[in-house]
Amino acid sequence: MALSRVLSKFTALFVIATAVLAYFVPESCAFAKGNTQIVILGIIMLSIGMTLGRQDYRILA
Repeated sequence: MALSRVLSKFTALFVIATAVLAYFVPESCAFAKGNTQIVILGIIMLSIGMTLGRQDYRILA
């Protein structure tokens, strides 16, 4: 539960900071090609998904 709170607090900030860095210094993110890109996206989606609670699933159902 604590891990979920930390991830939900800082995921958006991390994504925005990385996007700004990639915009101004594109070579800093050159490693994110092919399968690495898929893994990074998976980690981001997992961390966002970990913030969902029971009420969120009830809304979807």
